[in-house]
Amino acid sequence: MYCGQPDSVDNSYIKYSSGVQYGDVITYGCKEGYKLDGDENVTCGENGKWSTLPECLGWIESPLCTHFIHWVLIIVFNS
Repeated sequence: MYCGQPDSVDNSYIKYSSGVQYGDVITYGCKEGYKLDGDENVTCGENGKWSTLPECLGWIESPLCTHFIHWVLIIVFNS
C-alpha cells in the first residue's frame, strides 16, 4: 500500500525516512526552540494512511521565566 508523502509538520524536519510504502517509517525532529509532542516515528499503515503525526510546540527554556512562573504560583496558592 502506498501512503505518499505525509502532511508537513510546522517547525519540524525529517530525521529519517525508509520510504512511503506500507510498513515504512518516517522519524521527525523539531527545530531549535521547539519540543516534540507525540511519537517521533510515524508509520505507513495497511490502509494507505500515516499514523498520527507529532507536533512541534514552542518551548521556553529561560531560567528567568521559570522562576517568574514559580513565584506567581506561590503567590496565587498562598493568597
